[in-house]
Amino acid sequence: MNLTTAITMFLYQMERDKALPFKPTITTNAVRRGIAGLSPSELDTAVKGVVRADHERGAALGLPTAKYDAAASRAFLEYSDGQREYADGKQ
Repeated sequence: MNLTTAITMFLYQMERDKALPFKPTITTNAVRRGIAGLSPSELDTAVKGVVRADHERGAALGLPTAKYDAAASRAFLEYSDGQREYADGKQ
C-alpha cells in the first residue's frame, strides 16, 4: 500500500466514524522533549534559523521585508530602497 492510499483510507475512516481510528497518547519523554523531539531552546534556535534563511532568500530576490514599528504600533513592508509600505495604507 502506498502512502496516498493509506492516508485516503485513514481520512475515509475518520469521516465514517467521526473520530480518530486510534487513541492519541503522549509519553512523558515527548512532553519533556517538546515539538519534533526538540527542547524549547533547540526549537527556538531552529525557528530563528529558518526565519533568517527566508529573510536572506527574500533579500536576494529583491523582496520586501515585513517589519513592525513598535513606537507607532504599525506593521509595514520595507523595500531594498528603504521605501516603506504600511499595512494600514497610511504613510
